[in-house]
Amino acid sequence: MNYSGKEETFMPLGRQLAVLGRMYYAALTAKLQNIDIDRYYSVLLLLDQCNDDFTQQMLGDRLQIDKTSMVRVIDMLEAREYIRREAKADDRRCHRIILTEKGKDVVPEIKRASEELNAEMLAGLEPEKAAEFREMLALIFNNLRNMPAEEVIFEYSTKRTNQPNPKVK
Repeated sequence: MNYSGKEETFMPLGRQLAVLGRMYYAALTAKLQNIDIDRYYSVLLLLDQCNDDFTQQMLGDRLQIDKTSMVRVIDMLEAREYIRREAKADDRRCHRIILTEKGKDVVPEIKRASEELNAEMLAGLEPEKAAEFREMLALIFNNLRNMPAEEVIFEYSTKRTNQPNPKVK
């Protein structure tokens, strides 16, 4: 897709954002080739921010990933020793997801690469315009979150070649 900003061919805004998201994660994956977790960097960043108090269900809800796909992502991250599961004392059916030392060690690199990519992506925008852009994204997010809609959850594969597959519930 070569996007000039002109409305030559109609493309829904949601599709444009989806394409940008894929392009963003492809570029981030290229920057983080030495970390073998494909595009699941957001899981580690979120766990780093939550002080070991996130369950698998909470992660899936926050990242909009269905239960089955979240299990596959958690299994892969656990097999590669970035995270571990720990049964909660008050409910052994519920597991907290905790960053391992290996997971904690890669978080600064993920943050650095993300910040670098964000700066590259917003190159040419004045700081005020970049701040306005983030405010607009927040507004769009909140507008969509408050709309009645079918629930769309993304299923993710742990295979690098697959893209997210939206499912409507």
